[in-house]
Amino acid sequence: MNEQTFTVLVYAWIAAGILYVSCPNYLGELMEWGGYALMVWSLPALSFFVWTLVNLIPRALDHHRWYKEQFEDYPPERKALFPFLGK
Repeated sequence: MNEQTFTVLVYAWIAAGILYVSCPNYLGELMEWGGYALMVWSLPALSFFVWTLVNLIPRALDHHRWYKEQFEDYPPERKALFPFLGK
């Protein structure tokens, strides 16, 4: 796989995330901190990523629940945080 194909796939995955999750900003933040933790490969970066996961997952679930309660036509296939995962 060349670099251009990889870039297109990454952008397609991000675009899918924006369309299929209730909190795309949280998804983006998790991707940023996860990438940073992988890039620097240190315990503090990993702990910050884990802390961010623990903080944002319950918030995303709460936001998703609120959207479903407030909007009758909210897309039922939309996920809280991770596209194509869970029910």
